[in-house]
Order: sequence, then C-alpha cells, then structure tokens
Amino acid sequence: WSAVCGFVLNWQISDYQEFKEHLDFEALSENVQLNWSIELIETFVEEWDWYYLSQNQSLPFNEKILETFEDKWDWEYLSSNPKLPW
Repeated sequence: WSAVCGFVLNWQISDYQEFKEHLDFEALSENVQLNWSIELIETFVEEWDWYYLSQNQSLPFNEKILETFEDKWDWEYLSSNPKLPW
C-alpha cells in the first residue's frame, strides 16, 4: 500500500475512508498528486504526517487552511514552503 500512496489517486474522500486502515498516511502526506482540499485534510486530521504535509507544495494554501490547522503545522518547514501565497 505504501507504493500506491505515491501515485496519482483520483479518489473521493469516501475511497480514502474505505481503505483507511491500509493507507500509508506518511506517504500520502508527501504526495503532490492528490486532489488536496481542506475537507480531505479535516477528515484525516489525526492521520496525516504534518512534517511532510507542511512541506507539500500542492496543498491549497490560504489563510483559512493555515488557521484551521494552526496547532498541527510544522511551522519551521511550512514557513519555507515556496507555495505559500505570500
């Protein structure tokens, strides 16, 4: 399953929920090819690897997503992410 988590996954949130026990959330957190959304992140807030998620350049960064997960981000790595909108 770890290898699958590195590929493009055009899944709906329900697909992730169905296979949650098999997924490698560390690998998913690094995956720049997912259809990232605040809903996807919220659904698995405790499963993500926030170290890797903070470095992921494909997240839909905006003020809301930063504030929503304020206590989860690895701020050191997030602050050096070139995809932040400011």
